[in-house]
Amino acid sequence: MSKASTGNSWHSMSITQAFFIHLICGVGLAVGFWVAHNVYSINLVSHPSHTLRLILVVETPIVILLYSCFRQNPDKCSVPS
Repeated sequence: MSKASTGNSWHSMSITQAFFIHLICGVGLAVGFWVAHNVYSINLVSHPSHTLRLILVVETPIVILLYSCFRQNPDKCSVPS
């Protein structure tokens, strides 16, 4: 069954938009590594859990905000209420 027959509309994304979203996520990941190394003086070898936790704290808001802008159906909530 296609999306057109169910009444839902596709929210298509251009290749350029997809590229920039992935680029911004990659830059966020690099910023997380930079902060871990230069601000907190930790790395994946000496303190893997602390480094990954810091990267998660930096990267999660970036990913949530970027990908929420390009949801397939932004009118529906993804969390059951």
